[in-house]
Amino acid sequence: MIDFRYHLVSLISVFLALAVGVVLGAGPLQNSLGTALNDQVSSLRADRNDLQTRLEQTETAVNDRDDYITSAADSLLPGVLDGRSVVVVLMPDVEGDDIDQVVTEIETAGATVTGRVTLTGAWAETARESFRSTYSGQFSPYLDATAADGNAILGQGLATALTTEGENATA
Repeated sequence: MIDFRYHLVSLISVFLALAVGVVLGAGPLQNSLGTALNDQVSSLRADRNDLQTRLEQTETAVNDRDDYITSAADSLLPGVLDGRSVVVVLMPDVEGDDIDQVVTEIETAGATVTGRVTLTGAWAETARESFRSTYSGQFSPYLDATAADGNAILGQGLATALTTEGENATA
């Protein structure tokens, strides 16, 4: 049976633990923990500021590159692909604005876009590398494959499929 002494000892131990926690938290442990946390926060702030500066520099470089490409395209592209037919091959997750810009530049060069082919994620996923290598080995004998890499053979096969004309072409 639980008596009054048990409750008294229990209550004293709770208050003693609370007092020890307050004393240690306000005393000797406060400086070391506070200093360590302040140092970590300062370090994280410095890292964040450094990353922000690098991001701004990268954004500026990308914008400068895009401006250069646009201005150079106006003088370099016209007439380069006159009379050619072009098929645009799209990788997974490509943005529509990028596609439109590329098609505009192809047309500026004088070519006609005759089609668009959208590839699945299997063309780009690193986890599917062994599958692409095995698959490319099955039809590389039918190509004049000079590449040894499975990805290059698949690319060559796609290019051959899109550009073959005449009786060897398939629908």
